[in-house]
Amino acid sequence: MADAAGVQDSKGVTNRNRSDQEAKMERYESDGQIPRCRKTRFFVVLMLFSGMANAYVMRTNMSVAIVAMVNHTAISHTKSSAQSKERDGDFEWSYKLQGYILSSFFYGYVITQIPFGLMIKYYGARHFLGWGMMINSLAAFFIPISARSGGVVGLCVVRFIQGLGEGPIVPCSHSLLAQWVPPDERSLAGAAVYAGASSVP
Repeated sequence: MADAAGVQDSKGVTNRNRSDQEAKMERYESDGQIPRCRKTRFFVVLMLFSGMANAYVMRTNMSVAIVAMVNHTAISHTKSSAQSKERDGDFEWSYKLQGYILSSFFYGYVITQIPFGLMIKYYGARHFLGWGMMINSLAAFFIPISARSGGVVGLCVVRFIQGLGEGPIVPCSHSLLAQWVPPDERSLAGAAVYAGASSVP
């Protein structure tokens, strides 16, 4: 009798849990009634916005930093004031070498876009996006070390690796938007994601 009562109690708890879940599921009769901030696709778009902003920071930071890193007095043929000499950096890189450093990122960036766009079909976009951004972010910590220890070659290698890591972000973003966002909202969601690139100062 006790066993039967226990079975009935467990069934009652199970039925109650099911009814609670059904009540929560039936709380909204249509997708339009759900608040936008509670929709899963809202968080997907928000995370892609953050990822795109981070990616563009990693892409453009060297263009800003190299101005302070280079000793412009040493590579310039014009006379500089004492104040400008104090602001000069430690590296005597010519304009040609600076071009190599800045372009090395984009060689890696271009190489990975098409292959990852094809592999996303079979393996999904989430892991590629996560690993790519992690590689990109971790490589950024080695930029000062590579510049001082490895010189131009070392810095170009690190920037090339950063480009390899950032390459998947565009195909992965489009794949996730197609997976999570309905067709009638994709234009707005896509604009919100790519606004992350424009939000970078």
